[in-house]
Parts: sequence; C-alpha cells; structure tokens
Amino acid sequence: MMRVFIGLFCLLLSVSFSFGNPILTANPMESLVDYYVLSINGNEISIETEFNMEFLYDLRDLPDGKHVLEIICGNYDLGEGPGVKFFLEKKTTNKWIFYTITKDPNQIINDPDYDGRFDEPQRIKIQNIESNQPSLESSSSGGGSGCSG
Repeated sequence: MMRVFIGLFCLLLSVSFSFGNPILTANPMESLVDYYVLSINGNEISIETEFNMEFLYDLRDLPDGKHVLEIICGNYDLGEGPGVKFFLEKKTTNKWIFYTITKDPNQIINDPDYDGRFDEPQRIKIQNIESNQPSLESSSSGGGSGCSG
C-alpha cells in the first residue's frame, strides 16, 4: 500500500526550466520526498531534496548532444516511486546555449498521467557567457590545479 502511495505522488512531478540559468527543476505534489534519483543516459545521481522538496539540477556541465533523463523521487521509509522519463538536447554556439525538452512517447503508453506532467517541447535559449560554461573540472581532460566554488 505504501509503495502505491509513493508512486502516486511521484506521478505528479512537473519538469521545467528556471529562466536565466540552466537549472532543471521538478516539484512533487506531496511533501514526502527525501531524495531524488536523476538518471542521465543510464548514469544515476542521488540528490537530496532542496528548498520545499524541490529537485534542482544545474545543467551547465551537461555536454552538448541528445540525452535521456529520468527523475525518480524517493522516501527513506516508503521507497522510490516510478520515474518521469524525457529527452533533453543541448546545443552550444558562440553566442547561445539552446536546451530542448521533449516527452518520451513510450512512457505515454504506460502512464496515463504522463501527458499532463509538462508542456512540450520546452525550448530555452540562454546567453553563452562564462557563468553558463561548464566548470573547469568537468571540461578539463587533463590534470591541473583548477578551483571549484
């Protein structure tokens, strides 16, 4: 019964960008979320909840190209619910960084609520300035001192 409950509130995730920064956000409709699991192309990252149970992930270090993302919310006592899967494409030019989010047509088949989770496609264009560039640690292929903030 508890697994079903955690699954129900995870079904109400929404996916959106915060304008002005490449930050991916998701908001659960219930307050039982302790952590999120973000899968990018099959690589999972566990993220503790931030302000008001929000999921926040900085997309700045995501390389250019097409990516498959899935966000799963979880509770330490109740477990994890089903994920929300979608596609994200990032393209960088000299002046702009473009992000496009589209839905996964396969998830729509098995999840009747998926269609209402977020509008698509979502397209964002941000200025390609130093603060939106990948960090030195993630873009550097060799050693070096580098600092992280």
